[in-house]
Amino acid sequence: EGEAMRQFTEIQGLSEIKRLPRLGKIRLGIRVKKKAKDDRCKHGAEDTCMYCTYPKETSYFVVPDEVAKARDKDKNNKIIYGKQPTELDVMLPVNDLAIVFPQALEYYGMGAGLKCTGNGKTALRMNEDTRIMERRECPCEYLDQGKCTKRGHLAVILFNVSMGGIYQIDTSSFNSIVDINSSLAYIEGMIGRFAKVALKLKRNPIETHHDGKRQTHYTMRIELEGDVAFVNKLRKEKKNILSGPRIQLQAPVQDVSSYDGETAVEDGNGEPTVAELAAEPEAPPVDPQKH
Repeated sequence: EGEAMRQFTEIQGLSEIKRLPRLGKIRLGIRVKKKAKDDRCKHGAEDTCMYCTYPKETSYFVVPDEVAKARDKDKNNKIIYGKQPTELDVMLPVNDLAIVFPQALEYYGMGAGLKCTGNGKTALRMNEDTRIMERRECPCEYLDQGKCTKRGHLAVILFNVSMGGIYQIDTSSFNSIVDINSSLAYIEGMIGRFAKVALKLKRNPIETHHDGKRQTHYTMRIELEGDVAFVNKLRKEKKNILSGPRIQLQAPVQDVSSYDGETAVEDGNGEPTVAELAAEPEAPPVDPQKH
């Protein structure tokens, strides 16, 4: 009788779902203290908030402690990345760009999370009265006003740190989004996939000009390092790699600010750049990589 009661061991629509956890976030900048006091701050002198700090781009990845402290056991337990790595060894968990690098135009409300998301043709915006997402045309006036911005959410496995989940990296950089899309398309064209391939994710310095001023920004770029023999080997492994179970990922965490309280606050010169001012609380929460 007990065995008969155990004939069902799976639930349709549930048991077949396989999902990787999110282990943390990697960021592209920090928050820096302003010189001037902001009357909107309600905290003590030693504390900080969104009003008394501004986001500042870094030339390196801002990584969690477990990434900074990861060691190579085959090389005398040497630290692999440290606190300010400019490149990371990554894999993409599934061969679906919409899952590993979803992209959209996004508008956030301060403290309220994502309020509108669209693809440049159609959008879903929250009705403030009903709290229901409603369909509308995209783009709208928010894009010209700077309240809405392009965003990409990259999900990567740091295989030198942990194979047990993914790390999320957000970007609003035009060049980063284009370069990552281009790299993955090129890699897939060569070997038939980009999933489960050892890749390098790098911060790439580029020079930009805005209002007659020259600035250096640091975009993201993905590279496949290997010769033709290595590429041919990967191509032969395609069938076995892609025949595995289909893995889902958690939806990207939608931060009010790209450089929120999880990152360090440092003392700066107190004078944010034009791009950094655009990412203050009155404006959308974007990376200061407006290029």
